Amino acid sequence: MDVLEGQDIKGLISKSSAPFVSIYQPTHPTGTEVPQGPIRLKNLIREAEEKIKAVGMGSPEEGLA
Repeated sequence: MDVLEGQDIKGLISKSSAPFVSIYQPTHPTGTEVPQGPIRLKNLIREAEEKIKAVGMGSPEEGLA
């Protein structure tokens, strides 16, 4: 995996003034934790959507305010 550097992030930000959301989730090697990955991701997405709505930006279905 490549590591993002400050210059990479500045380049991404300069492309658009829209808000950005990053979701970080630990990964696990094959084993008992793997089936929980999609559930955790779904929960993280729901949490991000709630936080976006809380600041008055709407949901993805409504479009960004």
